[in-house]
Amino acid sequence: MGTFKKNWKYFLFVFLIGIAFLARVYKFDDWLFVKSDQIRDAVMGSEAFANGPSYLPLLGPRAGGTMLRLGPIFYYFQYASSVIFNRTDAPVFAYPNLLFSLLVIPLFYLFLKKYFSRNWSMVLTVVFSFSFLAIEYSRFAWNPNSIPFFNLLFFYSLLQFFDQNEKKKTLWAVMAGLSLAISTQLHFSSFVVLPVVLTLFLILNFKNIPKAGSLKSLFSFLGTILVFYIPFILSDIVMKGDNMKEFFEAVGSKPSDHSIFEKMLRDGYYFGKYYFRIMTGYFGKNSDWFYAVWIIISAALARSFWLLKKETDKNKSNFLILVNLWFLGYFLVYIPLAYTIDKPRFFLPLLMIPAIFFGYLFKDIFDLKNYIFKSFVIVALLFSVISNSFFTFEWFREMKISEGRANDSKATILKAKGKKMWWNWWHFEKFSQFVSSDCQSQDVCFLISKEGKEYSSAVKYAFAIS
Repeated sequence: MGTFKKNWKYFLFVFLIGIAFLARVYKFDDWLFVKSDQIRDAVMGSEAFANGPSYLPLLGPRAGGTMLRLGPIFYYFQYASSVIFNRTDAPVFAYPNLLFSLLVIPLFYLFLKKYFSRNWSMVLTVVFSFSFLAIEYSRFAWNPNSIPFFNLLFFYSLLQFFDQNEKKKTLWAVMAGLSLAISTQLHFSSFVVLPVVLTLFLILNFKNIPKAGSLKSLFSFLGTILVFYIPFILSDIVMKGDNMKEFFEAVGSKPSDHSIFEKMLRDGYYFGKYYFRIMTGYFGKNSDWFYAVWIIISAALARSFWLLKKETDKNKSNFLILVNLWFLGYFLVYIPLAYTIDKPRFFLPLLMIPAIFFGYLFKDIFDLKNYIFKSFVIVALLFSVISNSFFTFEWFREMKISEGRANDSKATILKAKGKKMWWNWWHFEKFSQFVSSDCQSQDVCFLISKEGKEYSSAVKYAFAIS
């Protein structure tokens, strides 16, 4: 009993993180989100599983709205999963995303400890781990879904490499190269933003570069990136640079009639919208909240610069610098794209920012010997966790109902998403099993309503592997 009293915070932390893990793995296979994109990738992975890795492509998915193709690492993760589990059903191809969504939680705790105390690192990790958006995007296969882990691994590796007390410089140079190479193959935003953040961070740490590393570290970093980009490079050699031409066209494309000021306002609006959604899980369209949340964002940014000004610990100041570059880097890069970023995937790289900003604003307030201030901080943190938990529970409840009947139109998440049904892998698998066992003929014809047309490829795939 004495041990529990002494370490109750750690037991509570582990218990809450366990719940966050459970929210990601509970009925994962049955409630897997599967549409045409996921089936297209599953078919490709199945062909490689049946015929060998030579059937894997040299390039990955297209960057949204362009002909540019990213690197193929996402497909390679899926192929590795099918080989490890010796299966090609749809959930297997989503296991890598699930794995990285779990690993990002302890990694975030380690990242926070570079600046915050152990207690605050635990609190902020819990806040992040219960985010409905983070849970939702951990439960299906899509190339952007693992970005939170690999972006964070890249940032953590940078901090470790420049840590004055860290001896394993080459190891962290390799980890930085690995995470950068993988993340930039998962989504176009990281392909653009991470090199910019790295360049600015190195400029700000220019005096410390000779102390931090050596030529061995540099070559380890660049060599790791090169290894992971070999398929990408080979493809461009074979195709005579076509994909790189698409990159430059993508960067210079999407002309807009909107002024830079209008784009900045729209960018700010969407940052407010998704920041609020990450904090609360809120799906509504009340734009007042999206503008009001900028009070929190602005206060947190101002607070971070004030903390940076008085910080004497170089390791902690690097944390503050890197987080600011992280947030501002994505904000600035999204300005030209401002009228196209109203999609959650663009804000997956920023999932951890609200929790970090909470820490900036609340940790010193909580330390004040004033119970009103302490109560305010506790209520704010609990509200974030409880609000996100409510939406997660509603989502699960609606999917559970959908196994027996159609949801009513008042369903919280369905209504917010403008959908009429939850169709998951459970439905496709059960349907194909029933028809296969009940139907005498080998030829099966099925009709899907207009609303469910996007799921037809999932039904076909379920039949193909049943």
